[in-house]
Amino acid sequence: MILELQSLRKSFGGLRAVQGISFQLPRGEIRGLIGPNGAGKTTIFNLISGFYKPTAGRILFDGKDISGLNIHDIAKLGIVRTFQATTVFQDFTVLQNVVAGRHLHTHYNILTALTKSGRDNEFENERRAIEILEIIGLGEKKDELAANLSHGHQKALGLAIALAADPRLILLDEPFAGMNPEETNRMIDLIRKVRDHRITVILVEHDMHAVMALCDKVTVLNFGKLLVEGTPAEVVKNEKVIEAYLGGV
Repeated sequence: MILELQSLRKSFGGLRAVQGISFQLPRGEIRGLIGPNGAGKTTIFNLISGFYKPTAGRILFDGKDISGLNIHDIAKLGIVRTFQATTVFQDFTVLQNVVAGRHLHTHYNILTALTKSGRDNEFENERRAIEILEIIGLGEKKDELAANLSHGHQKALGLAIALAADPRLILLDEPFAGMNPEETNRMIDLIRKVRDHRITVILVEHDMHAVMALCDKVTVLNFGKLLVEGTPAEVVKNEKVIEAYLGGV
């Protein structure tokens, strides 16, 4: 298992946002994390990525207890998170955005910046950025300003920036938000490509069409508790899920 949550809890004063949740994520899987608003999905993402520290329980990544580590140490281990709002540098080119993503995870000092090794690092960062853009399908747009991209392409660029950190596990926060059907289908294909490059994916998403089409397995939360787990076909017919989403209708 690449990720395991063990009796995870998170409270904010008297509010128990996550209440003893446990689940396992096998390596190479695309997992959907769904549930009504307030179910605890974003809180779990914040716990895994180090934005919050658990009140109780453990988070294991590749067998190592990462509970309570800070954001940067968790990122160094290979966990990268995206956000619902597309975070790109609008005045940078597409290529410059991905190179910037490389810089966020490369350690420099004054000496290396002024030497051949520093120039070699710059060359390698650009080479890797171009490689990622080809995978994502933005290679031909590498010299365009990010501000001029369509919404779907900006979302794809956000994914490319995340991939620049060479993650082993990527947490996608509503990757299909605001997309039309064509853009949604394109993003589904992109996330499958990410998995094909040996990156495990867990996503929070409200677009049930995308979740059902993409995910190997779905974990459903409700009021901070684990409601049910299963394949998309199993989950969509589950009476508890129907009750949570539709009040039993």
